[in-house]
Amino acid sequence: MLLFGALALTQPGAWREVFAAAALACLLWLAYSAVLRLHYGPDRFTVTAGPWRRGVDLHRLTQVSYRRSGRSAVVVLRDATGASLPVDLRRFGSIAQWAPLILAAAERTHARVDPAARTALERSARAERPYLP
Repeated sequence: MLLFGALALTQPGAWREVFAAAALACLLWLAYSAVLRLHYGPDRFTVTAGPWRRGVDLHRLTQVSYRRSGRSAVVVLRDATGASLPVDLRRFGSIAQWAPLILAAAERTHARVDPAARTALERSARAERPYLP
């Protein structure tokens, strides 16, 4: 007998409950993705998901790094307060507007910028779409 938590999958109708739980998890993930928003300005760079907020201070930026996972590319921003913000290049639009803000803030604060992050941000800003090195 195969157990899934406290649910015995040999019981009639048990697979329907497992399917319903998986469908609910997918709906929650889609809802989370739908409310994910990027807010940026000359001082702060923030990502919000409903009531949750995560951001970095662009005047205290210390590092811009690059991470690639499968088909997505992520630029990770870190500031002097220890806050970090992963920003998926493919998830948010208007990259031609916010990519130069990150590069200008990094230059202004003498932040360490990975070569791959610099290339991705510069080429994405010129092409107005995400570039994945």
